[in-house]
Amino acid sequence: MANTTIESIVDKAALIDRFHGDGDLVRQMIEAFLEVCPGLMAEVRRASRDRAGEDFERAVHVLKGAVGSLFAQSAYEVAQNLENRGLRDDPLVTEEVLQVLEKEASILAHHLAAMREELAAAKK
Repeated sequence: MANTTIESIVDKAALIDRFHGDGDLVRQMIEAFLEVCPGLMAEVRRASRDRAGEDFERAVHVLKGAVGSLFAQSAYEVAQNLENRGLRDDPLVTEEVLQVLEKEASILAHHLAAMREELAAAKK
């Protein structure tokens, strides 16, 4: 995470523009994502492990929508890749892509937490 910036992870300008420059709304969106992301990732992981196709597709789709709403292009593309593959691929391939998604989600959460703090400090 040391060599990444929020700008390389999220289209910050597009995100702020989506909420017409309202930092409070952006911060609330970030907080909502940070709250649900661990559970979504756990659901994706569980469904993959159990080979529960419908649960897997639903959880990946929701996660893809969440990262997409934050203009996190790389995480979105990995989630879309995983969604398109479903559980039809070799489990080892699914596992590899899932590990990439977990890493992307972790990096995204790290940078969004920092952005949330910046927005809170700017409000003061």
